[in-house]
Amino acid sequence: RELDLSELDLRGLDLSGQDLSGSILRGAQLEEGRLRGAIFVGAVLSGAVLSRADLRGADLTAADLSEAQLDGVDLGDATLEDADLEEAKVRLAKLERVKAARASFVRADLLECAMRGADFTEADFEAANLTGVQAPECVFVDATLEEARADRAVFDGSVMRGVRGEGLSAEEARFGG
Repeated sequence: RELDLSELDLRGLDLSGQDLSGSILRGAQLEEGRLRGAIFVGAVLSGAVLSRADLRGADLTAADLSEAQLDGVDLGDATLEDADLEEAKVRLAKLERVKAARASFVRADLLECAMRGADFTEADFEAANLTGVQAPECVFVDATLEEARADRAVFDGSVMRGVRGEGLSAEEARFGG
């Protein structure tokens, strides 16, 4: 049931609770969309613009969000397990309590995101920008942070067991209990 909505202007639409699993939304404009609880399992959203969208509680399991623009998006309580956010722009976004095990954030820009209580088990943040993120009480078990920038980031109370962090820049970052 692959619905192809590539390049369409869907700004501001209310798609809350809709099942768009497997849909192709490559390059679609979904800025300020109301997508709360929407299901995008395996959907292709590469290059899509979702800036300031409400994706609270959405299911983006195994979705392709590579090179997507997610600045200011609210992904609170969303599922991003096995999702691809390579080179995505996710600045100033809310990722609180996100379930993102095995997600790829390679070279993604997560500048100053709020991530309290998120699960990033085995997630890959290689060369990602985590400058100024607020990530207390998160799980980063076996995650990759190699060559990432996490200057001024806050990881207080986070579980960092098995993290691979060769070349990690973490000036003025906090890892306290």
